[in-house]
Formats: sequence, structure tokens, C-alpha cells
Amino acid sequence: MGRVPLLMAHRVRIVVHMGELGTVESRAVNQAEGREILDRAAHRLLDMSGDDFTARWNAGDIEGMDHTAAMKVAMLIPLAR
Repeated sequence: MGRVPLLMAHRVRIVVHMGELGTVESRAVNQAEGREILDRAAHRLLDMSGDDFTARWNAGDIEGMDHTAAMKVAMLIPLAR
């Protein structure tokens, strides 16, 4: 039997809290959905695209960004990979 590479075996789950009783729903997110989530967060929090943010983050160029917002968006980068 062959082994599945770690990156291919990685499954991302999004958890959504609904209602006052704390009902939880989770589902797998594919790469396209992950990119959309990253892009929306980057636009909302930093006024830039997810691709632009990822390029700046990877280059270490976060000077002038709100660091709390940058960390929130950075945590979403794995969803887009």
C-alpha cells in the first residue's frame, strides 16, 4: 500500500457556532473555498486581496499592517494551499 503525502492527507474543517445552545456544524473546506475565505478576510481586515497578503506575508513585508489583523488573516493561509 502506498502512503498518502501529508499535504494531500491534510483535511481542513470549518466549525460554525449556531444558536444560543452552541449547536456546532463542521464540514471539509476545499482549496477553492479556502482561497475565497482568505480573500474575504484579507479584504475586510486589511483592504487587500488574499494573494497580495500571502505574497507580502511570505516576503516578511508586514510593515505598516495592523499586526492583529495580519495574524488573523495569516492563520487562514493554510486553507488556500
